[in-house]
Amino acid sequence: MKDISLDAYMDVRLQDPVFAAGYVNAALEDGDCAAVVLAMTRVLKARSKGVTVPPEGLEALCRLKPVLDDLGMSLAVTAR
Repeated sequence: MKDISLDAYMDVRLQDPVFAAGYVNAALEDGDCAAVVLAMTRVLKARSKGVTVPPEGLEALCRLKPVLDDLGMSLAVTAR
């Protein structure tokens, strides 16, 4: 069996929109801003052709979670 790096493995797995959505949702549920930013950055790298989101855009997702928590709501990503 050929050895591959974790990054290469994740790049392959993140091609699946259902897996990618689950990966981002796990980070959102965890609530750790660094995890959300890492998950979105990895998904963008694996699935896009140079599309990026400014860090402040990703960090805005982090600031939204406590507001939604207070309202008894959550943010979720789904595959299309």
